[in-house]
Amino acid sequence: MTLVIFLIINFLCQTNFDISLNRKLLFGLKLIFYATGILLFFKTIKPFQKISIYFSLYLVSPLLIFIGWIVDGIFGAILGSIFLFFFAPSENLQKVENITIYKKFGGLLGRCCDYEFTKEKLLIFERKVAELNFENVNFDKVPMEIKNDTLYLNFILKEYDEKGNVLANDSIVKLSVK
Repeated sequence: MTLVIFLIINFLCQTNFDISLNRKLLFGLKLIFYATGILLFFKTIKPFQKISIYFSLYLVSPLLIFIGWIVDGIFGAILGSIFLFFFAPSENLQKVENITIYKKFGGLLGRCCDYEFTKEKLLIFERKVAELNFENVNFDKVPMEIKNDTLYLNFILKEYDEKGNVLANDSIVKLSVK
């Protein structure tokens, strides 16, 4: 019960105050929460208790989502997005000093290329510094440096004109990371 309350408080702090637990630690806690639901299903199945119906969702939900996705693509994708929203880990792209770049999970039907920049606080916390959307950026090849609490990203942005021609602009993006 305390783990559920802890995860809910973290979710509320993340959405309202842009501060949360470290993503790796948070993913571990979510896995423990899910595994606990599966174990409680097996514990409450014999003798049968009504709460075991609830705990059976932990065991059956991945299978139902997969079947829904196979049978009817959009319905399964919506169910999968809702389920994975809570359990999918953020993809860690690059770390520069105490700034980490994550690829945001937008669901199975979400838009592409949302990135979240977080700053490490007190070893187990992260504060969101910025959220940006770039197309076709490989952060492994982007030179980054921090000077005076400002993160400098130097990469090529692609834009399109009315005729569909690609215009490549060498750009420097400055983010305040205070």
